[in-house]
Amino acid sequence: MTSGRDGVDFIIKNGFVETLIKSFMKFSKIPQNKDFVYFNNILNVFIEILQEDEAIIKFIGNNVFEWMLFLSLQIYSDDDYYKPYSKTLLKKILNCMGCFTLNSDGKEEGVSIKVMDNIILFLEDQDSEIVNYSLRIVMFLTIDLEGKIQFINYPDEKLM
Repeated sequence: MTSGRDGVDFIIKNGFVETLIKSFMKFSKIPQNKDFVYFNNILNVFIEILQEDEAIIKFIGNNVFEWMLFLSLQIYSDDDYYKPYSKTLLKKILNCMGCFTLNSDGKEEGVSIKVMDNIILFLEDQDSEIVNYSLRIVMFLTIDLEGKIQFINYPDEKLM
């Protein structure tokens, strides 16, 4: 359904975003490799629907952003977490997080959960897509004044 704008609009207008969020939160709490197809597909759906402010608003304030940050750190730090799909899922999660930060409320939430403290880690990755998604998050978070302060106050040695 999300391959076209009309499908995305249908999902948003008919209240399916909330159902997708609940499903994602439920099934991602007990990750298993057999769930890769589900996680891959739902992240693809999120990437498409998060292009719309109306959808982004539905993600704000219900811990999805914070949970995606946790999952991204877990995947990045544990080679066995969803292996061999780790990099694929990490890229999609970072892409979703970048979409959250396109919205001003998403920026505020990202700043309040201190995404900046953790996202810098991904800037050191060898995979250019992971670095690019991370840079996009940093770029959008620093539009917010508090995000700028978090970035400016970040230890220099961690940015080198």
